[in-house]
Amino acid sequence: MASHIFRNIKMSELLTIPLQTGLTQNLAGLYTYKLFNRAGTKLGEIQGMVKAPHLTLKRNDISEFSFNVDIQQIHIWAAQQQIDITTIVDTGKNYIVVTRLVNNDQVPIFAGVIASAAHKLEDLGGDIAFKCFGFGWELKYRFAEGILRYDQVDAGAIANDLVARSQSMPNAEENIIAGITQPTQKRDRGYQDKNIYDAIKQLSEVIGGFDYEFKMNTQSEKQFNVYTSLGQTRPQVVFTYPSNIKSIGVDEDTTQIANRVIASSTVDSEDGSQEDLTAESEDLQSQQLYGLRQAFVSFQNITNLSTLQNHADSYIPTYKKPIVVLSISIQSNLSPRVFEHYNLGDTIYCQITNYDLYTKYKGYYRIDQIDFSLDENETETIDLKVSNVG
Repeated sequence: MASHIFRNIKMSELLTIPLQTGLTQNLAGLYTYKLFNRAGTKLGEIQGMVKAPHLTLKRNDISEFSFNVDIQQIHIWAAQQQIDITTIVDTGKNYIVVTRLVNNDQVPIFAGVIASAAHKLEDLGGDIAFKCFGFGWELKYRFAEGILRYDQVDAGAIANDLVARSQSMPNAEENIIAGITQPTQKRDRGYQDKNIYDAIKQLSEVIGGFDYEFKMNTQSEKQFNVYTSLGQTRPQVVFTYPSNIKSIGVDEDTTQIANRVIASSTVDSEDGSQEDLTAESEDLQSQQLYGLRQAFVSFQNITNLSTLQNHADSYIPTYKKPIVVLSISIQSNLSPRVFEHYNLGDTIYCQITNYDLYTKYKGYYRIDQIDFSLDENETETIDLKVSNVG
């Protein structure tokens, strides 16, 4: 395998800004933003130009980063650095690495391709709005060609094989290596011309499915990690409104309740024939509470009836009850602090104490998403999206 695209990045290069002793209301210098071309050559650091940065980290999904730069400012900077401006604003080819100060150390929290640039010029100036996707995004445009079969293979091994296959075709090398691979469950799978990212995501969504992430490791390699379950239960991490929560939204949704599920699969055989499999699962207590709610789900090329049954069973624990999602805005200068005390995938305790109406929502929730943003005064806002869906 060719060396990784970040091969020229040294961790010593990432430790370039003055250390700070904890979080304050104004957090200038908390982040660094570094550009690299596809070959891994560092093009420069642009934290002095980044405006309105917004980073979204997602569990079992591709993270996103957006930011703006002033057109005149980036031209002046490129001239001072003696860099061709067209090599800086080169969408689809350049990568950005975002680091954040954590425990007095600069830690990479995002690395991905600059996917799009929206230019707006007015009054002889203007902005460029960039949108970036974390690596692994490319797998959404890769397919496992032909017919693949896995019989009683660990799901993490299937996912790693799919990632490797995605890079085996001409001009398809993304230099993603297998990283942490914890044991999961053995699965039977059959694919025909299957989208690789969809296959990985579906493996994570079945009952007993794994968690995964695409992450830059400390050697600046692009790494695909598979976990039995990402994160930990952290009872000491408590978020309380109105104490250390600035604002909170509660979204309780019963429209997705399903307490009787029928799952089907059409299996394509090598001789061209097809076979239909069906499995059912239900929860009688949920039916008594909410009435009968049926859901029909279909799959392609699940070859084993017990595997299809697992798919049907996996819907019941999640959808037999209302889904509760809390959207929490955190006061970043108060404990607990992100990355120090909690992270993506962790299960934390949340409560609303000043209204009896919301007493029923106190309890443990899993962190599905973390958003970071800075305003024009470099004041950081952290938003969490947590849910009762494990």
